Parts: sequence; C-alpha cells; structure tokens
Amino acid sequence: MISLPDQNTFEGELVQIYELNKKQLVELMFFDDEIKFLKLLLSRFFKEKLADQQLNKMHMIDGKLSQINMLRINISKDVLTHQGNLDAQFKGTGQHNVYFYQLECDRIKLEMQDLEHQYRKVKNEIFKLSKDILSQRKAT
Repeated sequence: MISLPDQNTFEGELVQIYELNKKQLVELMFFDDEIKFLKLLLSRFFKEKLADQQLNKMHMIDGKLSQINMLRINISKDVLTHQGNLDAQFKGTGQHNVYFYQLECDRIKLEMQDLEHQYRKVKNEIFKLSKDILSQRKAT
C-alpha cells in the first residue's frame, strides 16, 4: 500500500505529465494548421511562379510536408492514447505506475522534437525557394 506522502508525490507527478500532455496536443494542432498553410502557400503562390527545376523542388517539399503530416497524425494518436491512460489512472482504473507514464511522456517529447526539426528544415527549404523566386523577379 502506498503511504500518504508517496500518494501525493505520485499524483503530483501524474498531474505534471497530464499538463504536458495537454500542451503537446495543442502543439500538434498548431503543426496541423502550419502544414495546411504551407501546402496552400506552395500550391497557390509558388506553383505559378516557378521554373521547371524549381517546380520539381516544390513537389519534393510538398511530399516532405505530407510525410511530416503523417508523422504528426501518428504522434497525435500516441498522445491521445497516453491521455486516455492518464485519465484512467486518475479515475482509479489505471494499471500502470508513474514510471510508465514518464517513459511514455519522454518518448512523445522525443518524437515531437524530431517533428519540429523536420518541420524547420522544410520551412528553410521553402524560404530558399522564395528567395530564388524573388531574385528571378529582380533579374527580369
């Protein structure tokens, strides 16, 4: 049986993990909006202004955005499952200890960092592409 101070520590750690989990869901929703925006930007603005070689690059960037979106969807599923497990624990029907929840939280953090890193790389590629377009405009 868990003593009262241990129970309070356990619940406090679970509350911190739960709050981080909610923050991760908000970040994933933000990534969803950002990906939609960038795809729309590529299809509407860049498509008409690109030379053939740059058009291929745009399609490659669009493909990378689709991969990032799939990664975001998979992470979202993991975060929602994790949140369901935490909810069950708060209701007293959970079967795991705080270490399980902490490991899941750490794994999701790493996945989110990878998602953010890949997203930044794609944004940099879009920035370079837009610089090329602007330099072509100035040249003509």
